Amino acid sequence: MSAQAIREALAGASRSTTGWYRIHCPACGDRTGKADRKGSLSVSATTGFWTCWKCAYRGRLAGFDGVLDDVVEEHKGIDVPEEFIPLYGREGQAFCLEPARQYLDHRLGTRWRGHLGEQLRLHAALDGRFAGRVVAPLLDIDGRTWLGYVARDWTGQARQKYLNARGMGRSLWNRVALRSSGDYDWAAGYVNDFTLVVEGVFDAMPYWPFAVACLGKPNEEQVQLLLDSDRPLVIALDGDAWEEGWALARRLQFRGIEAVALRLPPGSDPGTVHPSRLIQQAREALGERP
Repeated sequence: MSAQAIREALAGASRSTTGWYRIHCPACGDRTGKADRKGSLSVSATTGFWTCWKCAYRGRLAGFDGVLDDVVEEHKGIDVPEEFIPLYGREGQAFCLEPARQYLDHRLGTRWRGHLGEQLRLHAALDGRFAGRVVAPLLDIDGRTWLGYVARDWTGQARQKYLNARGMGRSLWNRVALRSSGDYDWAAGYVNDFTLVVEGVFDAMPYWPFAVACLGKPNEEQVQLLLDSDRPLVIALDGDAWEEGWALARRLQFRGIEAVALRLPPGSDPGTVHPSRLIQQAREALGERP
């Protein structure tokens, strides 16, 4: 993105009361294949930092005080720790990784051992801070660049089940699912024409490639990403958060997005419900929407 592109995008833009400009993102067309029509790029009038809620492109306008100078792009992606070992390919067959493989078999079935494991870029760690954990990366829309990662303990001995990459933002795991055409065969034979929105990464994996994960309860940045979805959304938060899921669905509906919410049993989440049952429940809910 050039300084001239930002100048043109900011031309005539007005500053909000909170000190931000909202403009159409000049980078979205190249990064997502679809031009931004919803003013997804926010520029701080005080710091010059900018971010696009749609394509997750970030940077800084040097010396921005009403006069635009050169653009300084932020470092994209993170460095993958050396102790992370791929759970796919030849390295993933190592005997020492068998506990990690068994944990994933328990959570996902053996489906992940094929091409899916490579698509998800699943890793494991045997040493260091993340020892005894399966690692699921948060990938950029290119499917390769790591924006962060979630590490799940498989030993049952850790004080914290989940550890995230330090400094990781709250984007959406698998956010490209918001733009899938729907012309895919789901593992159980379905052709899915909607996207599930769940909390946890490992809850979303059984529904790959038709689910996004919010890494917890959805925040404002993630809501902005959901508002750019091309597909109907089925909100399936954990059983204790059904009211929040309902409120999110109503908010999305108000903004023109086809959305419904599911109410899961107390103490359950999408990862503990059989996928075919949840898919059927989602289809019934979409059929009943006004």
